[in-house]
Amino acid sequence: MDIDFTNLQALFKKGMIYGSIGEAQKAMECFKQVIVFPAALNLDTEKVKAQSHWNVMTSPLLEPIQSDFEQAISDLSKFSSFHGKSWILFAIAFGYERLSDFKSAFEYFKKANAFVWDSSKLDKEKYIEWFSANYERLVSNYSKPINKPKQSKKIVFVCGLPRSGTTLVESVLSKSPGVFAGGESNGVSNAVKKLKGIDKISEEKELNIFFSIYRDSNDFQSISEEVFVDKMPNNFIYADYLLRMCPDSLLINTFKEPLDACLSLFRQHFGSTMGHLYAYSLPSIVIAYKWHEIFMNKLSSLYPDRVLNVSYEDLVTNGESNWKQIFSFIGLGWDTSYMDFYKDKRVVKTLSNYQVREKVSKKYLRRSESYGDLLGDITYLLSKDLNELCKLLG
Repeated sequence: MDIDFTNLQALFKKGMIYGSIGEAQKAMECFKQVIVFPAALNLDTEKVKAQSHWNVMTSPLLEPIQSDFEQAISDLSKFSSFHGKSWILFAIAFGYERLSDFKSAFEYFKKANAFVWDSSKLDKEKYIEWFSANYERLVSNYSKPINKPKQSKKIVFVCGLPRSGTTLVESVLSKSPGVFAGGESNGVSNAVKKLKGIDKISEEKELNIFFSIYRDSNDFQSISEEVFVDKMPNNFIYADYLLRMCPDSLLINTFKEPLDACLSLFRQHFGSTMGHLYAYSLPSIVIAYKWHEIFMNKLSSLYPDRVLNVSYEDLVTNGESNWKQIFSFIGLGWDTSYMDFYKDKRVVKTLSNYQVREKVSKKYLRRSESYGDLLGDITYLLSKDLNELCKLLG
């Protein structure tokens, strides 16, 4: 492959494009060149070099080698920006995990999370209130009658905590010719922001405004498929809006075993995404895990025919039976060829862009077992109730 050395940013973007379509080998060639590219350090160059380290350490194609660690640790000592340091810390942690050095990996994951958490601007009180306020709305509004807005699509919301299998579910669903995979749509967040600026309107009008903004954000007019899949994980927070505004909408909730769910969040760098600042502190991660459980238990009882809870572990271990259940829930036919989703070249821009290029396998299951006693703090926190966790977060 001819590599353009004249522009560092262009070289990095080329690597990202290759990665987004599953061309890992070509992506790695680009990222390794970015890392050693001679350039004066500033915010921009630190950003692309640090993220290139992360891509090299996390690629499923090749295990990192000693020189990869030496270069990463050397750059960590040189970089001064928050972005550069945070991405390299997570990169080194992932590199050690790839080599099964779980003790070193966990030490770097702790350093990386502490670095981001200490620099974050998460308002802890608002974070705690956000869950309780949205849950109160869900419970209090359920029984109120409402004239549902008209919709032209069957909308399937795939929700759950991040890293719980939402991208996997969307990838398999996307194989059906009647499904449009909308990715992580901003429709819900756009609607929520708009409604915050509107005072004293009826609930019916509020719901109609919400749906109108959501529909326009996703440009339903240009989509010919009958089923639209929105796989934004945190949408479960607004599931009362989602299920009440669209009479034919469905919600698929993905979840993992508690230790794996919390470890998956603690291992992941979400960059500058404000909605995931909670993921850099173990108490706040466990708070999110427990609230997700509370939300989904209530939603499952309120909407038993419109909510399907799917275990990531079951999706991986129980073969086609769970996938058939998902397709039947939506009203779609099943074909065994849908399991070949990993061969697709469609662009995937989530943190699972490499993972969805692989067959469904058990190698990502129960990762927490590899860390063993190192996860004692998570086990301890999972044993606490929400009130105790909120005190620990403070």
